[in-house]
Amino acid sequence: MRSDITYVVIDTLNHTLSAQALERSHERFPLKNALIFSDKADHWNGREILKIPEIKSTKDYNSVVFFELPKQLKTDFALFIQYDGFVLSGDLFSEQYLNWDYIGAPWPHYSDFTVGNGGFSLRSKKLVNSIQKYLLPNDLHSAEDVVICRYLRARLEENDDLQFAPEKIAEMFSYEMRRPNFDTFGFHGLSHLPEVMVGEIEELFEYLQPQSVAKFFRSFSTACQKLPIDGKELFNQYCLRHQTEMLYHAKLNAKKQLKSERVL
Repeated sequence: MRSDITYVVIDTLNHTLSAQALERSHERFPLKNALIFSDKADHWNGREILKIPEIKSTKDYNSVVFFELPKQLKTDFALFIQYDGFVLSGDLFSEQYLNWDYIGAPWPHYSDFTVGNGGFSLRSKKLVNSIQKYLLPNDLHSAEDVVICRYLRARLEENDDLQFAPEKIAEMFSYEMRRPNFDTFGFHGLSHLPEVMVGEIEELFEYLQPQSVAKFFRSFSTACQKLPIDGKELFNQYCLRHQTEMLYHAKLNAKKQLKSERVL
């Protein structure tokens, strides 16, 4: 059981799925330490949590990553996992990953600074502790992985000698937007869960919160159409059961997006 890396989980919505993601990851890649930031203690299989208020915005999540995590992280590295991003095969972990301060799945829609996704990512303690001095107020309202890997990357590399993994290394580590034709250490993305959890599909639809589905409904729906007939039926039942809530959150997300575009 490794003691140089700590699992980091931040969740106040999909508690049960995040707890399952942690246990799956620990079974496949055992680590001595885990930091769980959550608002409810009774979902985590007896593990201790660091209590935080309910996360209602990007700023709330970022505040944990940027300001609370540095106070708590004691190991050399942190391995971020989420309800929709966890270890697939511990055998595919490579010691060379520890040569880098940040590794996350590549972003194919960018032409530079393409590494990477934070939902399943490995970060050095040095990086975790270096971010705060470069943050601007508006950074709290942008996705934290974009802030680190695109807004701040040049300064982190030049001023703090931090190293971001090359894209080829990141491809072996994890996938998010584009699944490679080879196996990886982990993955991230709601649209991949139906395939990854095909053997536990009933649990997925039992515990997955509609608020999460509303944000990525199109890609998630497409993925569910590839399920066996029973899985498709469970998805249809899920949509009927939660259609009002999903529609509400979809409209809310659209309003937030419009407001953000106006500000820009």
